[in-house]
Amino acid sequence: MLSSFECGQYCLRYETCQSFNYKSAITYEDDQINCQLSKLNDMKQNIKGNDGEWIYYKALHVSQFEGVNESVCEHGGKFIHGSCHCDIKYEGKRCERERVFKSCAEVSYFGSGAKDGSYKIKTETPSNYTRVYCQMTSLVGCGGSGWTMVMKISGLKKTFEYNSRLWKNNESFNIQAGQTGFDFEETKLPTFWSTSSREICVGMKVGNDLRSLSFSYQANSLYTLFADDIYRSTNITREKWKSLITGSSLQTGCRKQGFNVDTLQFIDVRFGYVGNEQEHCNSTDSYIGFGSSFDHGQYWCSLPNTNASNIAGNLASCYPDNGNVNIAAMAYILVR
Repeated sequence: MLSSFECGQYCLRYETCQSFNYKSAITYEDDQINCQLSKLNDMKQNIKGNDGEWIYYKALHVSQFEGVNESVCEHGGKFIHGSCHCDIKYEGKRCERERVFKSCAEVSYFGSGAKDGSYKIKTETPSNYTRVYCQMTSLVGCGGSGWTMVMKISGLKKTFEYNSRLWKNNESFNIQAGQTGFDFEETKLPTFWSTSSREICVGMKVGNDLRSLSFSYQANSLYTLFADDIYRSTNITREKWKSLITGSSLQTGCRKQGFNVDTLQFIDVRFGYVGNEQEHCNSTDSYIGFGSSFDHGQYWCSLPNTNASNIAGNLASCYPDNGNVNIAAMAYILVR
């Protein structure tokens, strides 16, 4: 024999249950049944036994049955005024389903209390979603909330060098690392080809020093910006580029910046700012950015070339404004 509360809990376990009948006293003729579930909004017409002893309850108003509490709500949902009020991540009558968002920006539309962390984001994948890190609190340089993680790149590894096929395909890399924030794990998420942007946030981290900048750029996805190898310019000030890394250094000439920055020789970079000691860009010797390649031959500015470049960070020689540097960084790319 069940209590009315237990009968209501059984109903709430099934999406199709819209109502239930309950009676506190049972007889031999009832075959010991005192709880009946139904897909109908009104079930009294289907009652077995003595109609007068049954009480009809509508499942959407579960506050009608005795002893109700928050135990009917899953994943931390709060029971208020007869229904479960879910945490931002969850939905359903009992908060039983994890919600899938179009982007991290959509998460912020559901309330201002969203926390930084992993959310299910809609992607063009077999499951139709990917668990993605969302930056829901403001970053210095990338204000506001709702930034969707796309890539994390280590300047010490060759994974995302300029000619890597990962810039030109719809393949993810180390997808599990995409659920965490600004750590030292590389990743490329399905948001690379699935998520559109109006703004882009770029972060650089050296040690524990994380710095970032954002700029407006509308695109169907980052894939559409990189895969065709076409140079696309941006208009970020030189000072902002240099602010990404403490002690950064750049030459004063060339000043070419944007996506797919391909110079005639020496330095190419998937996204960044390149400099030269001359005004032209035919022999660049410095950059800040990520996805680089560097080939300066045997000598670099009359000195033996060690080819000790980095894939993400800051590299500079040949009379840059703050001396020769080779600073590898972790780079982070987010969109909104």
